[in-house]
Amino acid sequence: MKVYRSPLLPSINIQKLQNDIQGLQFDTSHYELDEVFNKEFNVIELAMAQSNVALKKMKALEWEVQMTGVCDAFVLDNDKYVPKQISAKALVSLIEFKKLRVDLSKSALLIGEYYFSTVFIFALSKLGFKKILIISVDSKDMMNTNKNKMINWQNHLFDVSISEIKAEEVSNLTDYFSLVVTDFKLSEHPTIVETISYFNFLSDQALFCDLRQFENSLLFEEAEKASVHVLTHEEYEFHKYRLYRE
Repeated sequence: MKVYRSPLLPSINIQKLQNDIQGLQFDTSHYELDEVFNKEFNVIELAMAQSNVALKKMKALEWEVQMTGVCDAFVLDNDKYVPKQISAKALVSLIEFKKLRVDLSKSALLIGEYYFSTVFIFALSKLGFKKILIISVDSKDMMNTNKNKMINWQNHLFDVSISEIKAEEVSNLTDYFSLVVTDFKLSEHPTIVETISYFNFLSDQALFCDLRQFENSLLFEEAEKASVHVLTHEEYEFHKYRLYRE
């Protein structure tokens, strides 16, 4: 299986993945966008700006992609690339594969950029979460631009409450969360890191996964110190690419 992973995406342990998953081959070269889609990769993973350009040329869209205007992978199917939201589905699949208990009566917490959060909202609602909180590390303008989209999503996700707070409001968390997923550069948001590293906002047996753990393992280490059930970046990536192969 040939995977193109844009060099603009966060770093992952490519060598280990290629060693652990038979037949998996990565290409992280710099290509023009049109060139990427002409090389017959089985999977194409692009950064947000690249994905947005490619998505405009696609005709057949899955429901989640059509609703959000966001995807994180293009999968070759019958000689055509199909935009998909794979990251969140892979995490949900991993939770189910490991038969982990998640308290769906509690809230889920997503910390990262709009692009990341959007991909996860629909998958977590399908898992059964009724309350999802987003801590956005985007600019205020980005948040205001997407308020109408969030209202529209809630109209389609029955009985699911989606709310969002700004990064500087992270210390005001009052809810308890049974699932926390993060995807942001820790070095760029030290205040968020300092606040959440206590993990005093988690419910019993909560799950935590930092999708940038390979770049910076600080939150992972603090979660382990707090005896939080951690889904490692390594097992998450392994499971995701194994799903691609299947």
